Amino acid sequence: LNMAHILVVDDDELILKVARSVLQKAGHVVSLAKDGHAALEMLDQELFDMVVTDANMPNGVSGFTLASTIRKNERIN
Repeated sequence: LNMAHILVVDDDELILKVARSVLQKAGHVVSLAKDGHAALEMLDQELFDMVVTDANMPNGVSGFTLASTIRKNERIN
């Protein structure tokens, strides 16, 4: 089993904790971001194998906007 580095993005802290627990137990390395802005900053700093995001988040960067931005970025796509 190859472990993946997964970024989980959600504004709900409980969801972040549960997702981290489940994914770590499955053998993956997990990073957390509390909103789309934080996720974009993290994506500028490191590469992830997968991003799991909430669709509805505050502060102007929804999960849909985040996914669209990732798809358009050649470095992280």
